Amino acid sequence: MKSFEPKVYSGNKIQHFEKEGMKQIPEMWEDGQRVPIDKEHFEWWYFDAELDDGSVLVIIFGPKPYFDTHSPTTPLIIIDYTDPKGTTTREFCLEKKWKKNYSSSKEQCEVRIKDNYFIGDLKTYEIKAATKTIVAEIKLENLTQLGKRTDNGFLYFQKNATEKEKYFAWFPSVPFGKVSGSLTINGKKRQITGHGYHDHNWGNADPSSLFNHWYWARTRIGDYILLTGNLVTKKEYNFKQKPFVLLLDKKNILASDPEKLTVSYKQTEKHPKSKKMVSNLLAFNYDDERIKFTLNLQRNKDLVLQSLLLGNSPHLFLKQIGKNPWYHRFVGKAELVLEKDGKKEHCDSTVIYELMYFGKNFRM
Repeated sequence: MKSFEPKVYSGNKIQHFEKEGMKQIPEMWEDGQRVPIDKEHFEWWYFDAELDDGSVLVIIFGPKPYFDTHSPTTPLIIIDYTDPKGTTTREFCLEKKWKKNYSSSKEQCEVRIKDNYFIGDLKTYEIKAATKTIVAEIKLENLTQLGKRTDNGFLYFQKNATEKEKYFAWFPSVPFGKVSGSLTINGKKRQITGHGYHDHNWGNADPSSLFNHWYWARTRIGDYILLTGNLVTKKEYNFKQKPFVLLLDKKNILASDPEKLTVSYKQTEKHPKSKKMVSNLLAFNYDDERIKFTLNLQRNKDLVLQSLLLGNSPHLFLKQIGKNPWYHRFVGKAELVLEKDGKKEHCDSTVIYELMYFGKNFRM
C-alpha cells in the first residue's frame, strides 16, 4: 500500500470556494464570525496603522488569547503603540464575563467586548478599544477594492489518511485605508490621521501545530498596495513553503497567484535576543506571464520583540517547551521592480512586517 504523503494546499480552485460557501467576489459576511467559540477553533480581527506623526498603532480583538484553541474563552483586546521615537507600549484587556460582555455577528464584522467594538462592512470600520492607559477611537475607510480572487484564503492541512483536515484562513478585509480618529494616552487626547490595514484570521487548529514560522508584510509602494509573505510548515508537513501575494492598484488585483511566487532568505543571522534565525533580506520573485516583479524587503530595526512562551495558556506552554516561540515586528525598506504592459517601474518605501516563529530554528 502506498504511504500517505502529508498534504498542504491552497484553496485556489472553484470547488474550494464552493466548499466554504464563498464566491470569488468578497462579501460582507466573510468578515463576520466564521467559527464556533469552542476548544477546536480560534479567531481574531486585526488592525494596524502608520500615523502621519510617524507612530504605529496595532489593535487586535478576539474571543480568546492568542492562537490556543484549548484556551478558555476570555475575550481579549491588545493595543500596541509605538511612538515616533520607537518606544513601544503593549497593553492587554481581558474580559472574563464573556457570556455577558462578548458578542460577534455572523453577518458582518461586529465584535463587541463590553464597551469596546470593532464594526465594519468592508467599506468603513469603526473601532473603539480601551486598555489601562490607552484609548483609541478609530475610523478606517477602505481605499481599495478586492475584486475577483483566485484564492479563497484557506490553507488546508492533512497529516495522514485518517486525520481530520485542518485549516488556517485569512481574509484581507481592508488592504489599504484612510485612518482618522483620536488616541488618548495617559489621559492626554489628540486627533490622529494616517493610513491603515485590517484583516481577519481563523482556523480549526492552533497555528503552532501547523507552522514552523512565517513572514508577513504589507506596504504601500508607489501607486500600489502589496501584501505578501511566506508561511513555512512544521517538519510533520515537510517544511513546505507556502508564499502568498496580493498586489493591487486602487481598482484591480494585479497579482494574486501564490504558485507564481518564490521567496529567498538572504543575509540570515541568529537574532541576539530571540535566538531565532532572522533574514535581514527577503527576496520575492513573481511571474505569471501577464505581470512580473521582484521585491526586496531589507530589515533595518526591530519594533516589537516578544516571547510567546510566558504569555501562553498552560496547554500551549507545555506544547511549546523547548521551541522558544517568539514574535518579531520589524521596520525596513521595500524595493519593487515591476514589469507590466511593456513598461518597467521602480518604487521604494518603508515597510513594517512580522516574523512569527513558533518552532525550532530552521535554515532555509
